Amino acid sequence: MIKEKVMDVEGLCVSLLHRQREISVVRDVSFCLEEGKVLGLIGESGCGKSITCLSLLGLLEKDRWKVEGSVRLKGKELPYLNREKIRRLRGSSVAMVMQNPISSFNPLLTVGQHFTETIRTHKEVTRREAGQIAVEMLLKLNLSEPEKVMGQYPFQLSGGMLQRVMIAIALFMCPHVLIADEPTTSLDVTVQYQILKELAELRDHYRTAMLLVSHDLGVIAQMADEVAVMYGGYVVEQAPSREIFCNPMHPYTRGLMKSRPAFTKDRLNVLEGYPPSLMKRSRGCPFYERCRCARKDCLEFDMKETGATGGHSVRCLLYAGEEEVKMDACS
Repeated sequence: MIKEKVMDVEGLCVSLLHRQREISVVRDVSFCLEEGKVLGLIGESGCGKSITCLSLLGLLEKDRWKVEGSVRLKGKELPYLNREKIRRLRGSSVAMVMQNPISSFNPLLTVGQHFTETIRTHKEVTRREAGQIAVEMLLKLNLSEPEKVMGQYPFQLSGGMLQRVMIAIALFMCPHVLIADEPTTSLDVTVQYQILKELAELRDHYRTAMLLVSHDLGVIAQMADEVAVMYGGYVVEQAPSREIFCNPMHPYTRGLMKSRPAFTKDRLNVLEGYPPSLMKRSRGCPFYERCRCARKDCLEFDMKETGATGGHSVRCLLYAGEEEVKMDACS
């Protein structure tokens, strides 16, 4: 069965406007989200994952950020220049689960007030009807005593409960796209499992396309159908999930995979160094300083996709030529 493209992102570039300078944060990012499929977005902190998510919803301040590129939802360009139109699309067509649930709620408003305000923004219903919809959604997310939860303030709920409330608010309009930015951060393992299980069930039930951001490679392996690896603002590698985990091509991806904890006595592999500073970014591959396969030519590499076969694309000079690449010697 052919899956429908729900969101198509092409050449997304995001720059921070700082002291009459444009500092590139996200560079030439392209991907598509398909109905009922999950795209996992991985990479170290500071590589541009959260900024990518916020730019898709038009949540970046226009006087501080410059966003270029094409973002199409169901084949139509998103109207970022029209604040009212894009506000109407948030929640109804594209929803987001934020990284930190506690900071995402107003501590002076009850859960019920948050929920009913959101519902009435998108639906012409009475406050009582909105309350009934909210209770039904909380029940679907396996929250016991939803009527009691509606009357509580955010600080009275645990992190797992708040995350469920946020997911319920995000999904009440059955959006075409759900962006989940670290949805299991700071949650214990049991609650993580429950949240991921509920996300998977909701994806299957509503056929929602998902963009899942996570540092946890185990979560990505469990949930994602396809994986995109970000580094220095670029998507340096993208492929089906099984292909990424079994046959990583980019030296950075290989380093990430080798740094995963395992049930062995072997010493954990360390990916030496740090991501490049945004303020001091130079030409060429941003991974050059940390790469064991680096050549002098890498400093002039234009970061174009050099390998793209069988749905597996990579931005690396090692794959630009026809010679065989022996990665084992570099990692």
